Parts: sequence; structure tokens; C-alpha cells
Amino acid sequence: MIVIVASLCAALLLGVGYVIQQHAAARAPAEERLSFRLLVDLAQRPLWLAGIGVMIIGQLFGAYALGKGKLTVVEPLLAANLLFALPLAALWSRRRLRWRDWAGALTLMGGLAMFVVAAGPQTSKTEVVSHQSWIIAGLTIVAVVTTVVWLAKRTSLAEEAT
Repeated sequence: MIVIVASLCAALLLGVGYVIQQHAAARAPAEERLSFRLLVDLAQRPLWLAGIGVMIIGQLFGAYALGKGKLTVVEPLLAANLLFALPLAALWSRRRLRWRDWAGALTLMGGLAMFVVAAGPQTSKTEVVSHQSWIIAGLTIVAVVTTVVWLAKRTSLAEEAT
């Protein structure tokens, strides 16, 4: 039970941290988007730093939950941060959530639920991942992130989030 509570606390704090950071970043000049200057500018804003602080506390709750519970239980609960962030962001920006917003969030949660069922809570043996696998995975992630950032810089703001 403590694992579930810690996971949900982590999700709540992560969601709050995301919203705080997004609110602070939304006030940054548009020409700084996806640039190093944006990080320098945000690092000087107390609100953005407060968002990081809230997220660090959330990560600590998540680490505690992962240390005490199973990955297949904790990780989907951590992903529930979206269900906390959506209404908070809407409240902060004084707008109503559309059905599409909730449908997207619920679809994510449904996918995570299916993951939990597919992964099964049974015990499994621990395997060591080779250094070569870590390097390949790391290079793949860097390539994907670089490509996505490159594409995002060449699209309109409305398409960038997608």
C-alpha cells in the first residue's frame, strides 16, 4: 500500500512540477525556443526553479516506490502524472479541458494498464545488460532526440508539440 501511495505522490508532484515549468517557459521569448539560451533564461526564473524542485521531490518519491515495489506496478502509476497535470494546467490557464484532452489521457492510462497486464506481476529473473547494448540504446536515443528537435525547429508552434 505504501508503494502505491508513494507512486501517486510522485505522480502528483511530477505533474505539478511540469505545469509550473511549462507556465514559466511559456513566458520566454519565442525566438529562444529549442535553444541553449532558453535554458539560461529559465535558470534565472524562480518559478521555473521551483518547478524543478517540486519535480526532484517527486522523483525522490518515485525512487522510493521503485525501491520498495515492482516496476510493473510503480511505473504506470508514475505515468499518472498526466492526469494530475492536465486539470492543473487548465485551471492555471483558466481554460476548460476538452473531451479530446481527457480521451488522450485516458488512452495513455489504458495503454499502461494493458502493459501491466501483459508484463504480468510474476517474478522474473534479473539479467545483466551488456555495455554494447547500453551504447547502442544511448546512440539510438540521441539520434531520435536530435531528429525530433531538428524537425520541431522547422515547424509551427501549433505542430511542434505533436
